[in-house]
Order: sequence, then structure tokens, then C-alpha cells
Amino acid sequence: MMRRVHESHESSAAPPSPEEGVFLIGSSLPSDASEDRDADPPRIRIHTGPLMAWMVMLGLVAGAGVGYAVQSDRPAALPPLVAAGPRYPQPPADAKPVQLPAGEDALVRRDGDLRELLLPKPPGAADWEFPRNIDGWQSLAMNADDTTQPARRFSALQRGGVRRIAVRQWTADGVDVDIQLHQFGRDTSEARDQAEYMAHTGVNPIYQAGTRRDLPGTHLGKLYIWNPQDGSEFYLGCASAYRGDVLMVIWFQAKSPIDGDKAFDVAVAQAAKL
Repeated sequence: MMRRVHESHESSAAPPSPEEGVFLIGSSLPSDASEDRDADPPRIRIHTGPLMAWMVMLGLVAGAGVGYAVQSDRPAALPPLVAAGPRYPQPPADAKPVQLPAGEDALVRRDGDLRELLLPKPPGAADWEFPRNIDGWQSLAMNADDTTQPARRFSALQRGGVRRIAVRQWTADGVDVDIQLHQFGRDTSEARDQAEYMAHTGVNPIYQAGTRRDLPGTHLGKLYIWNPQDGSEFYLGCASAYRGDVLMVIWFQAKSPIDGDKAFDVAVAQAAKL
């Protein structure tokens, strides 16, 4: 009984139509379905450019690593660190360079007692009543006090690197003579700069130069003698030069005109002792 009901239910159900998307066994597919089946399936594109680049880089790194490992196990023949000495046509001489005596070596003489390079006081000359030195030496402060601007002069001496100042002072024929030897450090540029400054100071328009002469055998050696200025009663003269790290400065002062020839002889003689 139940079977019949089932059969009758099955027989009474209408078969699904092809339009509903259900197909019976043995039925033909739609035309568009057959065309989709015959078409090629979609392909996946693979970009090989980056892949090949990475493979090349990996190959280089691997090759370098393997090459380093192989070479590190091999003993390397290195060239000698010291090259062969030069060859001369003649064998080197055994003679040592001639060493100058201390009295002829200017550097040794300037490194010793600087006062020994000062020109001696001439016969008949008198010492200053109030000398501006202590046992032949003059401090920077004492040298600066002899100028119209002591503070500025003292700073300039310090900046210039003046090591010491040796002086000798006397009076002869009514002329006060003040010889100063300023020694700087090993750098001789400061001595040269100061000598150049002194040489150009004499041609300043504010001075009326009565005498101007070059000192032979010296570096930038000059001698100037000035007439009285601004109502002063004194005639002034200055000689300057340098050699190595020593600057020579000689001042002349008198109430009467200064003999230029005598001042010139003093300056040349002092420069020769350097």
C-alpha cells in the first residue's frame, strides 16, 4: 500500500525542465555548455624576470662564498714587504757631515745666552742713569711701559710669542742708544712679520724722515731718523732687521740732530753679530 503511494507520487511529479538547470541522464547539454567545455581553461601567468634575477644573485653569492672557502685553505705567496734598496753608481761614502763649531753655528749661538750677541758698549760711552733692564734682560711688561700704549704693546708681545728680550743701553756723544734683541719661538714668521712692520712704519706719512737707508747683508734691514714731531725736542732714530727667530731693534734719541753715519755703523755692526 505504501509502495503504491510512493510510486504514484513519483509518477505524478512532473519532470524538471532543462531551463531549471537540472538535466536527466541521457539528455543533451545546452549548446552554450558544450562551447564552454570545448574552450581552453584560463592560464596562470608566471613572471620569470624577477625570478631569474634572484637566481642570478643567489648564484653569485654562492659562488663567492665557495671561492672564498676554497682560497682560504690555500697558502698565498705574498710579495716581500720591504723593497730592495736603491743602487748607486758608487758606494756610499763613510765620511760624516761636518759639524760646525758652536761659535760658528748661528742656531746654537741664538739658543745660548742671547746677551752675548749684543754689541758691546763702545769706549767712552756711559751707562744710562736709569737703565731699562735687569742684568741685560728686559721683561715684556718693562718693554711695553716704554711705549705710549703699554697695554696694547704688552698684548702684542704675548700674541707674537716673544720668548725673551736682551738689551744693552748706553749714551755716547749726547745720543741715547737702546739695542733690543727680541727672540721668538721656532717659527721665524713672527720675527719676519715684525721686521716688515718696522720697515714700513718709517715711511708712515705722520713721520718726517730725515734719513732712510737700507742695512746691507740683512733681511728687511732699515734705518730711519726722524725730525722732532708735535713740538717734541727730541730727534728719534730706529734701525730694525731680523735673522732666524731674532728681531733686532735699535732706538736712537737725542736733543740735537743724530749723526746718520754713526747710527748706520752701529746698526750694521749689531746685525752682523746675529
